[in-house]
Amino acid sequence: MKINNYEGMFILKPSLEEAALKKVCDNIKEVMQKKEITIVKEEVWPKKKMTFSIKKNKEGIYYVLNFKGKSSAISEIKKEYSLNDDILRVLIFTLEK
Repeated sequence: MKINNYEGMFILKPSLEEAALKKVCDNIKEVMQKKEITIVKEEVWPKKKMTFSIKKNKEGIYYVLNFKGKSSAISEIKKEYSLNDDILRVLIFTLEK
C-alpha cells in the first residue's frame, strides 16, 4: 500500500492548561504511532479566535502535524479522535509530493 504525506490540524479546547495540552498532544501522537504513522513535524499554535463557534467555543488552540502513513489508517485515527472531548475539530489533508 502506498505511503502518503499528510498535514493534520487539530483544533483543541482553548481552556486547556499547559499540562492538559501536552497530554492531549501526546495522545494524538500515540494514536498515530499505533497505526504506524510517522510524524515528520509538529507545531502548537497559540490560541486563536475562530470565524465561527465549534462546540460553543469561539477560540481554539491549533496543533498541526505533518506525517506519513497509509491512507487506510486516516479514517481509523479520525474515528478515535472524535471520542476525545478536548479535540474540537480534526482536519487532515493529503499533501502533494
